[in-house]
Amino acid sequence: MSHDTDKLIRQLSLVAFLMAERRAVTARDIKGQVEGYQEMSDEAFARRFYSDRAELIALGVPLHSQRDEYTGEELYNMRSERYFLPPLELTDDELAALQTCLYLLEGKFAYAEPLRLALQNLALGREGFAEAPTDTALRVEVLDPEYSVEMQGRLGKLEAAISKQRTVKFPYWSISRDEERERTVNPYALFQDGGAWYVVGLDLDAEDERTFRVSRIRGEIRFATRRERDFRLPPDFDVDRYRGRPPWQIGDAAGEARIEVAGDTAWWVERTFGTKVEDGVFVTEFSSLPLLASWVLRQDGRAVPQAPDELRREVARALRLVRERHEGAPDTLAAESAIEVEEDAADRPTSPVHPERFAVLQALLAYLLDRCGEDSQAEFPAQELVDRFNIPFESLEEHLSLLNLSTSRC
Repeated sequence: MSHDTDKLIRQLSLVAFLMAERRAVTARDIKGQVEGYQEMSDEAFARRFYSDRAELIALGVPLHSQRDEYTGEELYNMRSERYFLPPLELTDDELAALQTCLYLLEGKFAYAEPLRLALQNLALGREGFAEAPTDTALRVEVLDPEYSVEMQGRLGKLEAAISKQRTVKFPYWSISRDEERERTVNPYALFQDGGAWYVVGLDLDAEDERTFRVSRIRGEIRFATRRERDFRLPPDFDVDRYRGRPPWQIGDAAGEARIEVAGDTAWWVERTFGTKVEDGVFVTEFSSLPLLASWVLRQDGRAVPQAPDELRREVARALRLVRERHEGAPDTLAAESAIEVEEDAADRPTSPVHPERFAVLQALLAYLLDRCGEDSQAEFPAQELVDRFNIPFESLEEHLSLLNLSTSRC
C-alpha cells in the first residue's frame, strides 16, 4: 500500500475513533486502538500523530484537545455537535452561481481551495455538479496572468500573517536591481492591481513602507518569530493609497517625467491612466525611475523619454543591458542530474492527503456512523448511498473498502 493510502487510512481511522468515543481519550488510547499507529515506536507515533492532527484541523475537522487537570495528560475529543453543521439549503441556481464565481476566481483568490471543497460538499447528491465542467463553464474561466501553483499558498500565508500581525521573511527578486535577497517585512495588506497581487508593509531592513509583487517571491514565506503578534497596524495606514496606480507611482513621489507618445499609444495612455495627453506628451509623476523606464521599453519604440535626464539615462542603461545579454554564445545548459533511489523510504515525509478525496470519504464516514447510531452495525441498500452522494457503484465500492480498513464500527 502506498504512503498516501496509509496516511489516508490512518487519518480516517482517527476521525472514526474519536467520533465513536463518548469521552475524551489520551494519546495512549489512540496509539493502542487506531489503525496505523499500533505498530509505531513512541517517537514515530508522536511525529505522525502531530502531523495528522495538524492536517485534519487544517481541513476543518473539529479535533479538540485539553489538558487533564489531575494527570496533566493531553485529552482529545471530537463532539458530534461541532462536527455536523446545520443544513444549508441552496437552490440549484444559487449553487450554479457560486460555481461560476469559483471558475472566475480560480488563481485570483487566496481561498479558492476551501471554496471548492465547500461547493463539493454542498453539491454531494445533486445531479450535474459532480460532472466535468461544461464548455460554457470553461469559457468563463479566467486565470490570473501571473497564476502559478504556488500563488494560492503564498496568498494564504500572507493573509494569515496580516490577520495575526506576524512578521514574515521571504526571498524576493527585485526587477529594478536584478537581484534576489531575503526581505523581512511587517505585512499590512494585500491588494490587486492590474491583474497582479501585491503585499504592502514595513520593510524592516530598509525601515520604510514598501510594496512587493507576490509573483516575485522566489521561495517559502515563513514567520520570522514564534511570538503570537509581532507588530500593530499603524492607525493612519490606508491601502487605498496603493490601488489603481501604475507601478512606477507606488510609493512617495520623487519627480515628474515627460514622455513623447503619439497615435494609438497616446489614445491608449489616456484611457488606461486617465491622463490627458497634450501635444503628444504624456506627463506623469514617478516614485521609481527603473519601473517607469521598464514601461517605456515595453512600448517598443512608441514612447520616447524627454525628461528628466535621469530617465533618459536609465532607459539607455537598460537597452545596453538587453544588448549585452543577447550577445555571444548562449550559456551551457546544466547536465541532467542522476536520479537517486532511496534505500529506505519508510520514514520519508508524505504529502498531505488530497483534500477533495478526504472530503468525500469523511462525508461517507460521518453518514455511516450516524446510521449506526448506538449499534455496532446497520444495514441499508447501497443505492441509498449512490443516490445521496451521487457516487457511481464502482467508486462507492472502492470508498467502502478503504473505510473498512479505517474502522470496524459499521
